[in-house]
Amino acid sequence: MVVLAGLGVCLSCGSHPAASENPTAPSPLARLFSVQDSLGPFETGFWAGKTPWIAANRAALVDLCEDMILFRKWAYDPKTAPQARALLAKLGKRPVEDYANVFTDKDTLHRDPKLFLDAANIQKNLRDLNEAGALKLTIEAKNYVDMSLAREAAARIAQK
Repeated sequence: MVVLAGLGVCLSCGSHPAASENPTAPSPLARLFSVQDSLGPFETGFWAGKTPWIAANRAALVDLCEDMILFRKWAYDPKTAPQARALLAKLGKRPVEDYANVFTDKDTLHRDPKLFLDAANIQKNLRDLNEAGALKLTIEAKNYVDMSLAREAAARIAQK
């Protein structure tokens, strides 16, 4: 998030309470536009690790993926989403009202329920950031995205 001091405006990426995520909460800042408005959907929340480390810790990583999938299922369920927002508010030490849109269809961040990444979208994000001068180089994302851990975790949940 970028705050333009003295102007009372901010440029925001994601669900940050100071960026007026809760439209009913009074805020000294007015959102001009978000990263999504300028670059479209973006994939920024993903884990990375070196191949030998992933191989050595594969079982624990699949367990972690399983827990994350179950958490997302719980957090996005309309019946339990208020509990998820309350937990987030407690962890963030902010009023729960600041997270009114989190884990709803109004949430500005996309979180795939099965942890799947969109390699083409990651590639677009890397290209856009490179063209904007934020990255010096770019890579072929599809050569590095491995969804096998998430697929294995999703399959494990489906078998239960």
